[in-house]
Amino acid sequence: MIGQTTILRYPCILLLIATVTGCNLFPKGSDSQPEPDNGASPQSPAMALTEDEYNNSVRDLFSLPLEVDDWPELPASEAAGKNTAGTRWPWRFPVEEGVDGYVGMALGQPPSPTKIEEFQKAAGYFSQYALVSETFFTCKNFDGIGDEEQKICAWKSLWRFAQRAYRRTIDNEEEGRLRDFFDGSWSSAEPLEAVIAVVSGILQSPSFIYRIETTSRDANASETVSLNHWELAAKLSYFLWDSIPDRELFAAAASCDNAHETAVPGACQLDSRQEVALQAKRMLADPRARTTVLKFHKQWLEIEEIRNVLPARRAYGPLFGILANEGDNTMDDATWPSIVQALHLSWEKEAELFIEKNIFDGSGKLSVLLSDNHGYFSAITAPIYGDGVKVLPGERIKVPGLEGVLKGAENLELQPAEFPKEERAGVLTLPAILAVQSHPVHPASILRGVFINKRLLCRSFGQPPAEAFGKEPSDSVAAESTNRNRVSAITSPSPCSSCHTFIDPPGFAFENYDSVGRYRKDDNGFSVDATGEMVIDGKTVSFSNGVELAIALSRSTEVRDCYVRQWASYAVGSKLSADDPGLLQIKESFNANDNILDLLVNIASSGLFRSKKGGDE
Repeated sequence: MIGQTTILRYPCILLLIATVTGCNLFPKGSDSQPEPDNGASPQSPAMALTEDEYNNSVRDLFSLPLEVDDWPELPASEAAGKNTAGTRWPWRFPVEEGVDGYVGMALGQPPSPTKIEEFQKAAGYFSQYALVSETFFTCKNFDGIGDEEQKICAWKSLWRFAQRAYRRTIDNEEEGRLRDFFDGSWSSAEPLEAVIAVVSGILQSPSFIYRIETTSRDANASETVSLNHWELAAKLSYFLWDSIPDRELFAAAASCDNAHETAVPGACQLDSRQEVALQAKRMLADPRARTTVLKFHKQWLEIEEIRNVLPARRAYGPLFGILANEGDNTMDDATWPSIVQALHLSWEKEAELFIEKNIFDGSGKLSVLLSDNHGYFSAITAPIYGDGVKVLPGERIKVPGLEGVLKGAENLELQPAEFPKEERAGVLTLPAILAVQSHPVHPASILRGVFINKRLLCRSFGQPPAEAFGKEPSDSVAAESTNRNRVSAITSPSPCSSCHTFIDPPGFAFENYDSVGRYRKDDNGFSVDATGEMVIDGKTVSFSNGVELAIALSRSTEVRDCYVRQWASYAVGSKLSADDPGLLQIKESFNANDNILDLLVNIASSGLFRSKKGGDE
């Protein structure tokens, strides 16, 4: 009988402390030399696993299915430590601060006692899956063999588990300390309790919960040093899968150990750019890559903010068949929140499918992602898209999470569709993106303009002046004139105009879309004016509406360079400057062929990704 209290009485934390203070976390670097013309990523502190990386790593360490519903059940006595979300997986950690909206960035992970405590709780809970994992034990029928055989099997299993958890081989000193911890646990507990105690300790080790790249610690700041093969394998797997390396990638890293010992030329399977590119292509064909690539785009486009969107019932209730809640009317008070929640789920899934299908099942090009007029809609979002939708044949996809939210939603499905070309063009006209950059009643032209400048063009304006706060136009159904006129009235005077000359035009381009992303020609009884001009690629570009601007942006070198910079920064975990020499070749390739998957292969195989700048930090 193993309960959570029993597990936590064992000194798992001692392994963590000993690892920090005594063990050699820093394997020697690779003998291979970096390509000097490809740059190198900046030196950075150790990076903690993100919530997704931690949960995916635990799942893959125990070889559990991708779908949590297919996981084996823990014995009832072991389930006492179920995680704080009330589900088996994933474990919920404190929200990461991030950098520019991206998690997994070294400078966006300040130390948190709460997160350390959650790591301990999660380790105590997930360590129990060693008992039901089909691959954890190196022997068969652990319960049915003799005492001495059990101890041998348990040690071999834990030794192997530690190497997979640390994403590298463990040295003699580490092995000795792990053995001492194992022997102490084995002598003071039942066999299965001892196994769980040591697994819990491994899952609390800095070597597991941090990604530590140390090959450049002994190099001068002016030097560029290649990551060793274990560091490179781990960096590659967390870049493309948010998880530990699989068997093949582990084997490729191990081949380099053997190659260096035997001095056999070409035996190391991660020594060259070409070999890393082959691994990256293989990994991008795995279903896990879809989730990881989609995660980047949801952060890039701020789609994850969709759950915070609250369109006003007075403005949009009638669009969805309920009363506007004027005066003393309270008839549909309980219905509107459920409709909004259903909109959140459908909007988010529509955006996810649009991005995923274009990248993995379509052209794969950024230009198409920014201009395509195909996508998905559901019965709940049909009023937003209007009558011009052409339903297409193809798979209908159930909207997850709607059961119990909205009556009849158990049958709600997303349908593939073609939207009018004059109304929709790529991600910038998806309701999910438009709704996030909106106020409850009226679209937020300033937010939309900042979003396009920042996310697509890598332009920054800093904080608005103090006198600008509190002067935004009224977000009321009773507001007079058009949204554009009201915004222009407060942004055109100096000193606001110096920034709003750049911010307002791309924001006004999308005045044809209201706060829920519905296309409109009139605003408050006046014709919408979405015309404007802005500088793109050093040239002034004129446009009549958001569709024309989206297409212009889809052809822009500046947009492609910005996209490359954000992906590369995300890949190395540090914000890169626009003129970083490591980006030059990657940008050139992407401008010649804007295929997103090819871009990820180029980043993974570049010197920027495979090397580090020297300097001990």
